[in-house]
Amino acid sequence: MAKNHTARADAPIRFDAASYLKSEADMAAYLAAAFDEAGDDPDFIGAVIGDIAKARGVYALAEQTGLTPQGLYKVFGAGSNPSFATVWKIMRALGVNLVPQAAPIQVRRRAASTRSRSATAARKPAASAVRKRGHASAATA
Repeated sequence: MAKNHTARADAPIRFDAASYLKSEADMAAYLAAAFDEAGDDPDFIGAVIGDIAKARGVYALAEQTGLTPQGLYKVFGAGSNPSFATVWKIMRALGVNLVPQAAPIQVRRRAASTRSRSATAARKPAASAVRKRGHASAATA
């Protein structure tokens, strides 16, 4: 009697993003969304680049970058921490440009205002310190 090899109804369905990346525009949009969502998680970006590499073909990417397919899979693995040179090679082979963009203004202003207040405080002694030294005229000036 033959065994029935159908999938169980309660078995999880595995999602493969690479199967949905059909065009260059799909790949670019996926990577751009990942940059927006990743925060400080480089493993997330690595996984997304790995999805794009699978959609393009890992062996073709290996030829273009001079890396081995096994090396590419390691680069895309969690906690791999590849060098910038390796990431640069892969991005160029994928046809993706890294475009510098300024950080949000509120983050930069907060850092700048903290620096300017501490720098001003260091240059200008507090009025109470000036009075204690007996230079009341300097405090009023």
